[in-house]
Amino acid sequence: MGNTEWHKQQLVPELIARLNVMKELIEKERPVLVFTNTRETAEFLATTLSSLFGLKVGIHHGSLSKETRVDAESKFKAGELDALVATSSLELGIDIGSINYVIQYMSPRQATRLLQRVGRSGHRLDRKPRGVIVPGPDTFDVLECKAIIKKAKGGYLERPTLEPNPLDVVAHQIAAMVIEGYRNEEEIFRVIRGAQPFKELTWEEFKEVVNFLDQVKVIRRRNGLEPSRRIWNYFYGTNMIPDSLRKYAIIDVETNSKVGALDEEFAAVLGNDEVFVLAGKLWRVVTIEKDRIFVERTQRKSGLLPSWFGETIPVEREVAKEVYRLLGAPDELDEDTKEKVLDMLHLTKRRGFPIPMEGKLVVEILRDLVVIHSPFGSRGNNTLGALISQILTERKGIKASYKVDPYHIAIASIIPVTREDIHAILNELRRDEREVLTTILERAIAESPQFKWKMIVELQRFGVIDRDAEVDVNSSILKVYVDSPVGKEAVRELLYRDYDVSVLNELRDVEDVVVEAPSPSPFAGDFLERIFADVSDERRGLTELMKRRLSTKEVKVICISCGWHAVYRAGEIPDKCPKCESVFLSVTDPYDNESHKLVKKALNNEKLKSEDLRRLKELRKVASLTVDYGKYAAIALSARGVGPSNLDRVLSKLRSGGEDAFYQAILEAEKNFLKYKRYWQT
Repeated sequence: MGNTEWHKQQLVPELIARLNVMKELIEKERPVLVFTNTRETAEFLATTLSSLFGLKVGIHHGSLSKETRVDAESKFKAGELDALVATSSLELGIDIGSINYVIQYMSPRQATRLLQRVGRSGHRLDRKPRGVIVPGPDTFDVLECKAIIKKAKGGYLERPTLEPNPLDVVAHQIAAMVIEGYRNEEEIFRVIRGAQPFKELTWEEFKEVVNFLDQVKVIRRRNGLEPSRRIWNYFYGTNMIPDSLRKYAIIDVETNSKVGALDEEFAAVLGNDEVFVLAGKLWRVVTIEKDRIFVERTQRKSGLLPSWFGETIPVEREVAKEVYRLLGAPDELDEDTKEKVLDMLHLTKRRGFPIPMEGKLVVEILRDLVVIHSPFGSRGNNTLGALISQILTERKGIKASYKVDPYHIAIASIIPVTREDIHAILNELRRDEREVLTTILERAIAESPQFKWKMIVELQRFGVIDRDAEVDVNSSILKVYVDSPVGKEAVRELLYRDYDVSVLNELRDVEDVVVEAPSPSPFAGDFLERIFADVSDERRGLTELMKRRLSTKEVKVICISCGWHAVYRAGEIPDKCPKCESVFLSVTDPYDNESHKLVKKALNNEKLKSEDLRRLKELRKVASLTVDYGKYAAIALSARGVGPSNLDRVLSKLRSGGEDAFYQAILEAEKNFLKYKRYWQT
């Protein structure tokens, strides 16, 4: 078997279909610039497109050396590559007039990024920029792409978030002006205040920064402000643009193999026993040694959420709201997406959960977890998650943690959270003044893992430590400067970058719907699965292949109410009987010619043998589960090792973990069937 055929067998059909679309576009439009949001996906696409189709594909992202990036750019300009796969590293910069087409793989997350990326093509007088989005497998990714396209065509662009009066920049500018010969504080203050970003800078804030620079010996107070010996190293060695060139290797202690790498910004917030998600698995930190983090596989602990290092491009609330609107308007979607959305909506309704939609905040209380369906985007949900968890922490005395995506918030607490707790906190968020809530939010930020890393960055920017100094996030030096301009600026930068306090205004116009349930709704289940094990193309293989295999297998559907029967594919069984409209439908083997006769005998009140009664009880049990789970009952029964006796246990995984957990349960049943088959046949 050749490498290409072997590679194809390792990929699921849906992924191969997406890659084929990209291959055809590249061959037709070459040279093509391919954008994706993460370097891991960029590496995967470049390798796979090259090995699978023999295309000449280069790669370009910020983690590569400058020489490698320049070489890729040169080859692309010279026409030596069919395609160049890049992250945001090629959104700006070089102008390559020969680019004919742009492919965005998976959601670009923002309208501005989509327009900027597609705008890299067609740089000639006789051409226009052209591009296409190839969405990922997740339904929300498809909806997000559609929402972004609609918003972009309507003229929407995300507004840049700018922090007013950044004190670290003030410090650097003071040092620059002192080097230039400025000595008078009032004059320096007047010049800085003359710039638009600093027009609201107060004299008190300015003096606090000057005093701090004097304290750390960047400047000296004598006859006015004078340069110190350190000022030159500080000014030329300090960069306001964050960089994280240092990488930490993640080592599995059981196999002593490398399972991935993390940037220093992410690695710095991890400590011993910390649980995090990487490569679709949960890991626990065993120990950290210099540039290596030793880990072992683990499982989720009750009341805790893992650290999750996903995409950092925020989805703004305008896009998130449009996604929620599309959820409620499936007729506006293409047929494939419409079918997926309707399946999720029907299953949600069938299980008695309210449907998430714009204008409604649906809250699910699930033992040690609370899931909030919130249409406020990445920064808006981050704000609500931080406030709710901080208020819970301060009131109950036990640390509550949270994680968000643009459409959901998950909050975990060791102490159970009640319906009354949620209602009281949401009402408080609507009632209290913004200044009060901002103070609570700032406390939450100061207690977050990201704050520790940001403190190290600000210590460098204010000249306390050198740029190349290695400082542990748990170092006592961080505590010394928490209440200084360093700590204040760390909180403020995180506040403006990652949060959106204005979401509190919209919260007043949103209705709360709080439900308590033993297991999550289908939408919540999929979100929780993404938190605990990020599902990527590379690890969807088994699930997608099994879904395809089982959904296309034939089953016989029997109406328990009238005896009607017919053969369908498992993934396409009807919701109700076409003859009597009963929803009480059972499922059996397509070659079973006895069960439908048995049902008719029972309907005619004929006498049944004990064996017939047992079989009739099984058929009725399956029918009751089909009422709750629809096609998933038929799909499960199509698998080897799943029958009426264990069907409810397999289907229950849909509630506790979503589709992937459901198919994993089917896989375990099939493995057990194969393992013990020889004993059953003797």
